[in-house]
Amino acid sequence: MEAGQVDEQSAADYKQWKTWSKKDQKEYGKPFSYTDRQYLFPAAGSGATWFAVKVRSSADPKGKGALMVFDKVDGVYKVTMAVYADEAPIPEVAVDRHGFVTPADPGKKVGPLAPGELAGPYEDFIETGGRAKAGKTFVPTATSKGSVKVHDEGLDDDVRDYATEKYFAKDPAHPKVYALELADGGTLALFPTAHNSELMLETRFLSSFDITPSEDEAVYDPAKRDVVTDEFQGQALAVLDPKGKPRVTAVEYRMVDSH
Repeated sequence: MEAGQVDEQSAADYKQWKTWSKKDQKEYGKPFSYTDRQYLFPAAGSGATWFAVKVRSSADPKGKGALMVFDKVDGVYKVTMAVYADEAPIPEVAVDRHGFVTPADPGKKVGPLAPGELAGPYEDFIETGGRAKAGKTFVPTATSKGSVKVHDEGLDDDVRDYATEKYFAKDPAHPKVYALELADGGTLALFPTAHNSELMLETRFLSSFDITPSEDEAVYDPAKRDVVTDEFQGQALAVLDPKGKPRVTAVEYRMVDSH
């Protein structure tokens, strides 16, 4: 069972299913299992309502694994976050003598930022290419460079001469952040993040031209329009260093609405 950002993304997949190629549908539908499972349980007295599991997917046995969080929602444990490690394996989590992990306070700073403060600054990579603040706030990673590329790649040829595109940070649909203390003294954080993209006709074309939404955008709103606003909900993995800048090592978005 799913909830939180995982459910937001899965719902988007099912909503857009009919726009996918037969190949992608077949790949998505292949059964798989999680192997090499390592359960990360906080002590009962920690106050945490959740636990985490480090896993490896049978569909990607040579991959770097993933971290999943199960939180109690309506009295039932559901998967609320699931992030695949893109750049490096999940780092070693601190474990006490009883084998329990220690949840970290999402509101407590670890270096320049707290785990609960990561989303807004990170979205600057997409809003401005990191030029306003993110470039100075985070250690550059392949993940952050990928987000800069989203900002910098520009418009498709069919609208390049007629429209502009801007990105705006947005509050995540499910704002809860999960954090664990690491064996090396740092902190591992799974955080939700979100943004909107706004494709807008230039003023001089408003009376003579409309933007045709893409196939997946049309699932939500098929009407041609002057402005196409897409909402993206994401989840990300970061390592915070008490003596340095945070590193975001994985992020995944889904478009969940368009109007």
